Amino acid sequence: MLLNKEKGYKIYLSFLQTVLTLALIWWVNEYFMLKVPIVVCIFFCLAFAVLIYFFDNSKNSGVRFVVLLSLPPSLGLVFLIFRTNPFLWVKSIASWCIKYDRTDELYELMPAYTVLAVISCLASILLYLSVKKLLIRMILAAAVLVVFIIFGALEINLDKVVVGIGIFYILCCLIEMSGFLYSKKAGKDDKKESILYLLPVCLLLTIISVGLPSRPEPIQWKSVKNIYYAVRDKIDKLITEWEFFTGKGDGIFSISLSGYSEESSLDNEDLAGDKKIALIIKGRKGLSPLYLTGSVSDTYTGYSWEKSDEGYLADEEEYQIDYAELVYGLSRLESRVFDEYRFLEKASINIYYKNIRTKTFFYPSKSYWFEFLEPVREPDTKKAGITFPKAMGDKVAYSVSYYEMNLREAQFQEMLRSADSFSYEKNEDINFEQIELLERKLYLWDKDDFLLNRNNFYELLKKRSDIIRKIYTQLPENLPERVRELAREITGDKGSNYDKLKAIEVYLLKYPYSYTPGKVPEGYDFVDYFLFENKKGYCTSFATSMAVLARCVGIPTRYVEGFLVDYSEKTDGGFLVRNSNAHAWVEAYFEGVGWIPFEPTPNFHELRYTVWPSASKETGMENYGNNIMVPKEQSSDQTPEKTVEKLKNNENSADVLVWVLFAAGIVLILFGAITCYYLLLRYRYRKEYIEADYSRKMYMIFVRILLMLKYEGFTLGKQETLLMLSNKVKDRLRFNNIIFSDVADIYMAYRYGEIPVSKEALKAVETFYKGLSEYRKSKSKKFKLLLEDFIFLIRKNSLDIIT
Repeated sequence: MLLNKEKGYKIYLSFLQTVLTLALIWWVNEYFMLKVPIVVCIFFCLAFAVLIYFFDNSKNSGVRFVVLLSLPPSLGLVFLIFRTNPFLWVKSIASWCIKYDRTDELYELMPAYTVLAVISCLASILLYLSVKKLLIRMILAAAVLVVFIIFGALEINLDKVVVGIGIFYILCCLIEMSGFLYSKKAGKDDKKESILYLLPVCLLLTIISVGLPSRPEPIQWKSVKNIYYAVRDKIDKLITEWEFFTGKGDGIFSISLSGYSEESSLDNEDLAGDKKIALIIKGRKGLSPLYLTGSVSDTYTGYSWEKSDEGYLADEEEYQIDYAELVYGLSRLESRVFDEYRFLEKASINIYYKNIRTKTFFYPSKSYWFEFLEPVREPDTKKAGITFPKAMGDKVAYSVSYYEMNLREAQFQEMLRSADSFSYEKNEDINFEQIELLERKLYLWDKDDFLLNRNNFYELLKKRSDIIRKIYTQLPENLPERVRELAREITGDKGSNYDKLKAIEVYLLKYPYSYTPGKVPEGYDFVDYFLFENKKGYCTSFATSMAVLARCVGIPTRYVEGFLVDYSEKTDGGFLVRNSNAHAWVEAYFEGVGWIPFEPTPNFHELRYTVWPSASKETGMENYGNNIMVPKEQSSDQTPEKTVEKLKNNENSADVLVWVLFAAGIVLILFGAITCYYLLLRYRYRKEYIEADYSRKMYMIFVRILLMLKYEGFTLGKQETLLMLSNKVKDRLRFNNIIFSDVADIYMAYRYGEIPVSKEALKAVETFYKGLSEYRKSKSKKFKLLLEDFIFLIRKNSLDIIT
């Protein structure tokens, strides 16, 4: 009985190690998004726990040595089957761990499973060695509690599985410690196995505590924090409302983060870093940072930017006509260019207003469609700065579809350079087939009256170009001459407008960025003071200076303010856009192509011109704009999204197949190891039987006969004698006129009468054993008999079936 309690206590410790390992690997799995099912996690924990327990409690058994010896060839066989270099495989797993950023693009099934298996193995070994000592178990319990508190304070999410296991472990440790202290105080021996009777209580308390209604977020202090955040959010909204109603303007967004004005004043001594959340963006992360157009100005006064009503076609939607002109520009390129180079990438996002109140409608450049998620009054889309009829707050939510432009693509840049040779005055031939091809293969049919589907689209674009040339090249008469001279000096040796713009952009990058550039002295032009006197500023300084310098050499430009979404801050709700993400940049007009953005601000320049991954040139695909890749002669319903999904499914299927083959190989190796162990036990048993005398041989056979009789239903009870067993069997089993009572008499004469066993007596026992064996073979399956034999050989030294 004492032995059973001791064994039960060992199993309890092994169980603690198993559940702690499960909590650890499940948290790792969830936090690092390894996407391993919980069933597999449980399997890893149980498998390593059983192996470790077996190794620790079979020190004198040959099984552990067989398993240890089988491990190297087993692993070698696995790598051989998959034709994998083990060193390169380990290196690839390590490389994946370093580069994996928890995104679907970099996720791989095999490394994820492997990493979790390795962590499970190491954690199982370490925890099994640790939980043997009561003091260490107490320390671990305290550590678990501290981790829960820290994670709660930091709002790091913990799954209920992890929380439940932690609570269970802490309860077990508290009960053990209480029992230890009570025993010590009472002067009694520590009944450490008493915890076995209280395990159900711990489990019940854990189920009740975890089963209580809760949120998926951390529980600790969450209610208090929710109240704090709710109050803070309400205060932020009230402040926003107050700023709006006490502001000078009519609710049009501006870079000045403390209010709104109908014109963008550039004379700000300081730029405040307001951390209030203005917008939330939901959608897939783009290839480049997302710039949301807000306020667009066309008139520079020397100290501010203003908006006129003359820079647009009266009856057209500016964002649509700008998008259409880009399509027209692409239609003039040779078709082969789209097969080799990546120009555009289609994207869609949802925009939610938070702590902001403004008339401004924010949208990305080259947007072609938007739809409100909640009913609102439709905005005015005639100007580039789209506005609502009245200031809107946190009820605004809409979806926008647009195209990202690959501004770093050399062929895209060549298209902009070649725009200098194009003019709507030339009345060039229109390639309607190419336009139709681009519309059908690349762009959505969002409207029946889309500009390029109209007969007069060329005349509309020409009229708009004339307006842009007139309005967006204006400069104040009192602009200092040294600003114009500097512009000519910077661009003097450049052959195209694009190269002139890039030269201006590069020139401005040498100026330092500063949130506190100081106030512009009275009487100074803003750009002149920045370029020649102050020589430091923030985004408004750089964007304004580039717009003015470009206008000095005849290039139409406009000043844009909005938000920069660099995808650096993300929550479960989406990407956060704070007021401090407000930014200003410049856009230049290329006749026949449209408005193209530029980034002269040093801290943002590299961010704007992100390098895109190159498109495959050997895919057998027709690539229109390198956005949607359509297989040649492929049906239209086989979209790239479906193609990518199929590829992912194929990859996942291949990974699953690899794991199935891996598991099958392990099973075969274990089966081979068990078979070898069984043969080894049989060899040892036969050798022992051959070397034994007649008495020992009889004893070995008699033990096996008793086990066989037990399988036949003739059990020798603890209070029964062999004589009673003989009366049960009687003559039901007779082989060559030998019955069980004859065999029992021979055993009892040897055991109690100390009469040596003769050769004839041994032969009689062997005859009965062989007959009983043949009888059982005739009525039992071979696998069952082999399993019984295997169990007997393992337990033969510990059998206690003879009274």
